[in-house]
Amino acid sequence: MDDDYYSIDAILAQNQKVQCAFKTDVPDLGYLDGGSDRDIKALSKLQLPFWLTPMLLMSDFADCTVPQAFNQRVRNALNADPKSVKLSGLVGSGGPWYAFGKMIAGI
Repeated sequence: MDDDYYSIDAILAQNQKVQCAFKTDVPDLGYLDGGSDRDIKALSKLQLPFWLTPMLLMSDFADCTVPQAFNQRVRNALNADPKSVKLSGLVGSGGPWYAFGKMIAGI
């Protein structure tokens, strides 16, 4: 990712949301939820930008789920018969699907 530091596509890919479930209470980060709570409570689920997830995973504060477009079922289908997978259904609107997939694979 270091060589993509100034890339607009890399910035957009890193801002894709990832579902995270917090394992413990995290003080003073309640603003991430957009609510009025000061802290994030254990078992809270939030959609957070991808750039924040590596630190949460390394510090063992949260577990993050791989988005559906990159889960094991889709990867198995791509390995079995790539022509049978409709990528337009996975990509949705926007174009950072490949760059985001490369970043997700790195975790």
